[in-house]
Amino acid sequence: MRQKIIYRHWQPGDDDAVLELLVPSGQLSSEGSYRSKFNNWPVEAEGIRLALVNGKVVGHVHGIYIPSFIEEKVQKIGVVGLVHVAPNMRRQGIATRLMQDLNAYFERNGYRGSMLETDEEAAVRLYQKVGYRQFTQRLQTLLPPSQSPGQLKWREVNLKDLDVCQQLDKKWATQNFPASYDLEGMRVHQYNMRGYRVLQRGGRIVGYAEWGEPSEYRPH
Repeated sequence: MRQKIIYRHWQPGDDDAVLELLVPSGQLSSEGSYRSKFNNWPVEAEGIRLALVNGKVVGHVHGIYIPSFIEEKVQKIGVVGLVHVAPNMRRQGIATRLMQDLNAYFERNGYRGSMLETDEEAAVRLYQKVGYRQFTQRLQTLLPPSQSPGQLKWREVNLKDLDVCQQLDKKWATQNFPASYDLEGMRVHQYNMRGYRVLQRGGRIVGYAEWGEPSEYRPH
């Protein structure tokens, strides 16, 4: 006889049972980060969905929110994470139900949409089943040597460049996926600009990148 599965959002006192499920999965950076989630993450109790059997947590998913610039205004986008079902409870539709409950929470709270990242084929099938679609894929290639290498030059960022960098972010986002552009969290600003370089062609900035000093851990 199949055990009764109860689905609900996180409640005070659940952390020990949740950690018993999540710690073996290797998805957590630390137990402390989860226990302090409401201080460290933009997440609400109703945005953490659980599946329980006899008081034991057998499934978990949460959705945090990020403010994103879409259609000329800031809107909420959900980011799905920590999706895990106990190995002995899989193939019972638990992950599907948890994702459906989380998406219903996003809809009730006026989210523009949600996104997640995975490279597991089984997970991709699950997420497609509940309505997600793939919108980008990370690719890389080797570029042929430039015929005129002097045309493109890297240089340090100065204050006058910040508006241009912001416009480059916005242009990239509208050409790809709007949720990638966060108006409230500009990546390069006056306090971190020493860690970036702009790529310039003639007198025009055509791109920018994070730029750190070489070290033992980051040789390039």
